[in-house]
Amino acid sequence: MKLAQIIEKNVSVDIAEADSELVKQIQEILTQQNYYKAELDGIPGLSTKLGLQRFKTEHWLEFPSLIGKGTALCLLEGKHPIPKDTPQSDIVLLPAGDFGTKTGRTMTLPNGDKVFANQQVIPHSYITWGEMSKGCTRVPETNQIVRNMVRAAKGFTLIREKFGSPVGVTSGYRTPYANKECGGVKNSQHLYGNALDIFPMNGKFAPLLDVIKASDAVGVGIAGAVRGFYHVDWRAGERVVFYYG
Repeated sequence: MKLAQIIEKNVSVDIAEADSELVKQIQEILTQQNYYKAELDGIPGLSTKLGLQRFKTEHWLEFPSLIGKGTALCLLEGKHPIPKDTPQSDIVLLPAGDFGTKTGRTMTLPNGDKVFANQQVIPHSYITWGEMSKGCTRVPETNQIVRNMVRAAKGFTLIREKFGSPVGVTSGYRTPYANKECGGVKNSQHLYGNALDIFPMNGKFAPLLDVIKASDAVGVGIAGAVRGFYHVDWRAGERVVFYYG
């Protein structure tokens, strides 16, 4: 059995009872992520069990010895490269008089509507079209991408309300070209308008992570204070937590 089959069949397997093919695949992934340093022998020994346990703890997963759909998704997600998008230092708060107004650069959505960089994505939200699209320079190509961006804006607003302090956005929607240029993974959720890379403008990363953990974000990428952001996305399916490195 492979991890993909666990996802497809939605079954759970205890690591102690897993076949050698599955154990070896897990060992290979744990090795790549520095959770396992022993031989890739397909045997579920103590080092394998402890490595899986530490992986599950750090990815907010319950039941230390079980490999189910959620664990398989997290294992297969792997580590992501650090994207080279808008630097945190370039993000500043819009003046109160500009936020939410129909000012700034414009772009035309696939349905023909024109939106402005300083205009809120949805009324009463904390995010503008400019923040979602790098100053309206990344124009969404389909109506579905726009719908995804709206859903992400709603999710972001709930996070911002709970956090209670300004949250900056370093990356939102990316065109295929922009995603390649900034070093994003090939299947990045940013390509579909589902994702945002965010950071606390007051520098309090740990409290923001607590809010993200309790949010409805499905994908959570943890880069943290050292790398300056967290990734949140609203993809379909179960929660996936991953790290950058």
